[in-house]
Amino acid sequence: MLMKFSFLIILNSLFANGANILFLATIRSPSHHFWNNAMVTELAQRGHNITVISLAKDKNPPPGVHHILIENYDEDNSESVKEIVASASRESFWSELLLLQHHATEYCESATDTNGFRTLLNYPDDFKVDLIIHDYTGGPCFLPFVHKFKYPPLIGVTTYSHPSFTNQVIGGHQYYGYIPIHALFYDDNMNFWQRLQNFALHMVEYGYRQRIVLPTVNDIVRKRFGADIPPVEDIERKTALVFVNTNPTMDFGAPLPENVIPVGGLHIKDPKSIPKELKTFIDSSKKGVVLFSLGTNFLSSYMPKSTQQLFLDVFNELPNYHFLWKFETNMSSAELPKNVQIHSWLPISDLLVDSHVKAIYFHGGLLTTQETIWRGVPSVIMPFGLDQNQNLIKLKRLGMAEGVDYYHSLNRQNVKNALLKVLEDPSYRENAQKWSALFRDQKEKPLDRAVWWIEWAVRNPNSEHLTSPVHRLGFFVANAYDIIAVITLCITVCLFVLIKCICTCTGRGGRRGNHEKRSASHKKRQ
Repeated sequence: MLMKFSFLIILNSLFANGANILFLATIRSPSHHFWNNAMVTELAQRGHNITVISLAKDKNPPPGVHHILIENYDEDNSESVKEIVASASRESFWSELLLLQHHATEYCESATDTNGFRTLLNYPDDFKVDLIIHDYTGGPCFLPFVHKFKYPPLIGVTTYSHPSFTNQVIGGHQYYGYIPIHALFYDDNMNFWQRLQNFALHMVEYGYRQRIVLPTVNDIVRKRFGADIPPVEDIERKTALVFVNTNPTMDFGAPLPENVIPVGGLHIKDPKSIPKELKTFIDSSKKGVVLFSLGTNFLSSYMPKSTQQLFLDVFNELPNYHFLWKFETNMSSAELPKNVQIHSWLPISDLLVDSHVKAIYFHGGLLTTQETIWRGVPSVIMPFGLDQNQNLIKLKRLGMAEGVDYYHSLNRQNVKNALLKVLEDPSYRENAQKWSALFRDQKEKPLDRAVWWIEWAVRNPNSEHLTSPVHRLGFFVANAYDIIAVITLCITVCLFVLIKCICTCTGRGGRRGNHEKRSASHKKRQ
């Protein structure tokens, strides 16, 4: 009996500091779930209790993790992605610019009309929640749960690098002169007209979110939560910390506020051993292996048959290299060249560690982009949209990647040339290894950094000292646009008065001169 009592005391002490954490992870993307789940798993292993409401559900969650599934919410997502991959042209510029904003309104209505949403809504209002983590990439639709559970500390997280609307969440400044918005194919060295375009697009996105997205979301959440729910933008401003998926190795150098924590690469784990079947195929290659993967959204099986055959023809023309292709449906072995294997799933991050893997051909998704840098492997990137275009620009700037335009210049010769350039020119591998060393040289792992700050927020629920004055001052005052406007007005008025005076004096002088001429002429006639 005494031993049993002692065991209970020890067990209680182990979990005494465990917090009840609610994770609002409602964006449509398996990769986002993968990234968020790295934090969830680590927090659970440290004794915290996590309730996750999301579109994905782990088959074997660790102890302490409870999933609430938003059912039937993702049914049409694959269809929209299929259309993008099967399309003969890129999404319109404005669609790419405002895609995340459209997501916030388009799916809010359906997401809040699910059993998963109602399950969480029916939790008692006095349910003890010590912290809420919110993936703000998909919009503020679920933020009223912060109000429902009596405003515990709120942390915003995003897999999507550093979205331009992050500053509206946390309070901060945009650096229009050298941080291009995701829809532009620019780096941080923009000329005047590019900076002007960048500024204008930031203003368009800001106005669209403030005038269209937030009012629409507020109308929806008041129907679901009740009319007494405060505006979601007011709840959003209570965000204490934000985790952005960035690292200065590859990302543009933006000065970050104290409460914006860069955790780029937190999903990258220590490599596991490669399955025997894959290892045998890899080791049998003469000059090495190329991985081919379009990620978890833009699947290879969505490409037209003719495009699939194009890649097989290119691979067949490079017999000294082996190709491992993540291909989600069956393909007849008769269709495959001898140097090609297809698998419905590949452990990409683990495979990148193998010295025989010489390059990866992929879509430019951020998580895989970070893995290629971390592992030091050069790449060929074929972006479909979103942030993938800028990821290509960033890796080309580092000298460790080449690109292929899927919509305008995809042909056998361009694909083959890009592959050979990356495979045969040693500078790509050398640059990849150099940037890998810089990426990995951190005082702690990104995941450990994220978890430390989460636990810090639990320990310090009142962290108003981190709140940015931008929220209090407002957009125009915080950016000194009112001062710029007054100075501009003063200069304009002064110039107007000066010009008016000059014109008046010139006019008087002219009239006096004409009068004197007329007088002299009159005297002369007399």
